[in-house]
Amino acid sequence: MSATVESPKQGGGARETTSRGPSAGSRLRGLASWEALLALVLLGMVGLGTATSPNVFLTPGNFTNLTAAVMEVAIMALPMTLIIIVADIDLSVESMLGLASAVLGFLYAEGVPLEVGIPVVVVMGAAGGLFNGLLVARGGLPSLVVTLGTLALFRGLALVVLGPRGISKFPEWFTNLGFGTVPGT
Repeated sequence: MSATVESPKQGGGARETTSRGPSAGSRLRGLASWEALLALVLLGMVGLGTATSPNVFLTPGNFTNLTAAVMEVAIMALPMTLIIIVADIDLSVESMLGLASAVLGFLYAEGVPLEVGIPVVVVMGAAGGLFNGLLVARGGLPSLVVTLGTLALFRGLALVVLGPRGISKFPEWFTNLGFGTVPGT
């Protein structure tokens, strides 16, 4: 922060500029921001977890369990961050995941190998996202309305595809995909 101070000299008002650091009040206001509060709460939670479970909390095994528990949500939440940054929203993400899962289960139950079914549902998910994007970007419709509608559409299609039945008995390599190690290591 800089301030301009007038020097009382004869013959005119010469100015000199002095530089001051941030005031104590502005530093306190900076600490009161949501980001700083969130960081303090996070540090407090880590401290509480470490204090109550010192031999378990900050261990590699616990980090592995936490990562496995939140990976599916993180894969969907990270792209959503970009959508929210540009002041939009997509409410249909989880319904698209449900539809893709239902179609993959249906295809597997009908004898289609997973190596073929997985790319099919990835393309289907991209098509659903493209459909939403075209309605919002080219159609000029509000993203909240579009994705609320496609949320119901994708959920309804999943119910039509799979009905009341559930598909299980997937191969072990597929069920261990999110919980095992990286293949080849």
